[in-house]
Amino acid sequence: MSRLFHRLSFRRKPRPKPSEGTKSAPVSCPDLTYCVRSNEITGYLNDNSILPRPILKRCLEFIDNMFLLVHVKSVSHMFEELVDERVRQVVSMDVRRIDSEYCSCETLNDGNGTWYQHPGDLRLFVRIIGDHVDILVEEQWTSKEVTALCGVMKFFRTSLTRISLDAAVIELVIANLSLIDLDRWYAFQCFIQAIEDPRVHLNFQNLPIIGDRDAPTQHYWPSVEQLVIRTTERDSVHLARLLDYGVRSHTVLNRTKLEELRVEVEGIEKMNRGLNRNLYHFRCWAGSAGFDDRFSHHFAIGTA
Repeated sequence: MSRLFHRLSFRRKPRPKPSEGTKSAPVSCPDLTYCVRSNEITGYLNDNSILPRPILKRCLEFIDNMFLLVHVKSVSHMFEELVDERVRQVVSMDVRRIDSEYCSCETLNDGNGTWYQHPGDLRLFVRIIGDHVDILVEEQWTSKEVTALCGVMKFFRTSLTRISLDAAVIELVIANLSLIDLDRWYAFQCFIQAIEDPRVHLNFQNLPIIGDRDAPTQHYWPSVEQLVIRTTERDSVHLARLLDYGVRSHTVLNRTKLEELRVEVEGIEKMNRGLNRNLYHFRCWAGSAGFDDRFSHHFAIGTA
């Protein structure tokens, strides 16, 4: 598959017909990754391709490298449409933060799909299997990794119906949708880590409210039906801080489509005062009182 696109250019003149009694030479294709790295992909892929659109669409279905799809999308308007169609096939997403010892493709690849690392050598990894995408980022993320993670999640956001992510990631999503600069947000996270007090909250005076309307014209996740947030007792403060950013929950989720909003608390078997306070603030942000039985929280002892 990686050698498929070399002859997609390409020549406006028709190929000369082989003389009688001879056979055409087989098509040899350079590696598509090489095309991307050499910034020559626009020379290999364009709207005058010798391959018809249905075949190109079928070819893109075999590409499981999200970062390569981003490059292909920039080739032309036609390829932008084809890549968008390919991405819309992905309806499920799982985003996790992992320990640094697992941050390599060699460690992650277990024979079930292929992990691809961010081409900027960031500790950000993506794997696409069928209609599902897994995203992993190093637990001690950098400001560049934070920005790149937002870009990766945005790439898939419109078609997702099932989403699972860590509490710190949902705080990042909300912060990115707010009027707060991500570099400033990252500095705040570093400050929290330095003082070792995760209970600290943001306090921005006169921060404008995003989505302060009953019916926003666009949702960040317009199609989501199931949202699962994983947390521990300590990380639950990420959920409590969602109120600080001035981003209404109905600008993130389409409540009419949401069927389940679940918080999974790992490493604890029952509610305590601090956890209950943090979940209360999260429910205030989510407006879960209007969700009835669609909102739930579950405890899982010993899994943190």
